[in-house]
Amino acid sequence: MCLEGSTRATRKPLDMYLVVDANVTLPYSGSWEIATRGIRLFAQDPASAGIGVGLRYYGSECEAEPYDIEPTVEVRELPANEEDLVAATMMDAEFSASPMAPALEGGIRHQKERAEQYPDRKQVVVMITDGFTQDLQCRYSLQDVQDKASEGFNSNPQIETHVIGFGAPDTMNPIADDILSRFNVLNAVARDGGSNTASSVKVNDDPETMHSMLTEIRRKAQPCAYELPPNADLQNINLSILENFIQRADSRAACRLDHGFFFSPEGADNPTTAELCPRTCNVLREGDFEALFYHGCPTVRR
Repeated sequence: MCLEGSTRATRKPLDMYLVVDANVTLPYSGSWEIATRGIRLFAQDPASAGIGVGLRYYGSECEAEPYDIEPTVEVRELPANEEDLVAATMMDAEFSASPMAPALEGGIRHQKERAEQYPDRKQVVVMITDGFTQDLQCRYSLQDVQDKASEGFNSNPQIETHVIGFGAPDTMNPIADDILSRFNVLNAVARDGGSNTASSVKVNDDPETMHSMLTEIRRKAQPCAYELPPNADLQNINLSILENFIQRADSRAACRLDHGFFFSPEGADNPTTAELCPRTCNVLREGDFEALFYHGCPTVRR
């Protein structure tokens, strides 16, 4: 038998900067408790271990700089950052305005700086808001918010913007219709930020819903790439997910619509990563599945 053993495959790490709306209406709707308890559950979830998470409440400042250089909790890996994040979700926030555009711009700046400092970690912003509102104090438009998201996604380093709207009404009436209109436009921000669609948490939802939305973003945003073991024999290594060997493709283009993985950087004499083809990557969005590298047997190829 050719098998020489196996090692756990470690996905390339992800850092999430949660930019959280703290506008003056939230304490009266019950939505604030749902949002903060959901964030707390996410921070305490053992499945979040290894992910970097930080937080910034946004309110009265109309400039981007404070949301960049003054995080409520700086991004650090979980579980080391759990205590600070839990404390932040239990603190008395200073509820004020809802300056989404400068907060998003500052969040993207913050993650860009981290991307330059930690090039092996993927950086994203998660905008958590009770819906788009025109902030008369800071004076910006929906297009301004979309432009900030688009600039981040189309820049180098690329920063995705993910969006969760919380406090959506769970009944349909004229007042609810008016509130829902604030949430519908969040899809445009998510689309231009590279994450396609926004998620939403309703007024009477359990905090577990917010936890689930953050977990979905974590699974979706984390790179589908595994660091190759040091000195790996690339002709005799196999990647297994869900107890199945994944066939190796020669390149990303060779993936087409099939399952598989390829070595990257492509064309390098000494690649450092096994990256999943898009179809296989989609599987990882459904759960937290262990992956293993098996050594010694010829690599299963297309």
